[in-house]
Amino acid sequence: MSDVFAVSGGKNSGKTTFICGLVKYFNEKGISVAVIKHDGHGFEPDREKTDSRRFYDAGAAATAVFDGEKIQVVKRTAEPVKPEDMFPEADIILLEGFKYSDCPKIWMCSEENFDGIKNIILQVGGDGIGKDDYETAGEVIDNMRRRKK
Repeated sequence: MSDVFAVSGGKNSGKTTFICGLVKYFNEKGISVAVIKHDGHGFEPDREKTDSRRFYDAGAAATAVFDGEKIQVVKRTAEPVKPEDMFPEADIILLEGFKYSDCPKIWMCSEENFDGIKNIILQVGGDGIGKDDYETAGEVIDNMRRRKK
């Protein structure tokens, strides 16, 4: 089962850039990573006027586009989805956002303040590590993964 960690913080706090750095760090170590981005505003499942979008708009329960090297899947769901079930092939799943989830999180410090944030394992920026210190963050995640096993 994949280990799940969130990279959370306010808008424009550097979450995407930090996740990209972590993905590169883990790839260099041979550890596979999947990333799930939370979109609290809803998102368009595909570009307009594509066949897959037309299938979705017609009411398909799911659509997929693949080319032999990659696949894009869009599924309708009424039930909450568990991130660890989405990519069982990944060693680690990084969540972008999910600030109010219970999973362990790396917190990207910013000017915004939030109440009720739980399970912060590391702070980036402010009094925490630097915004490009992917190695320290990766080691923290690796240590937590080893302790779980």
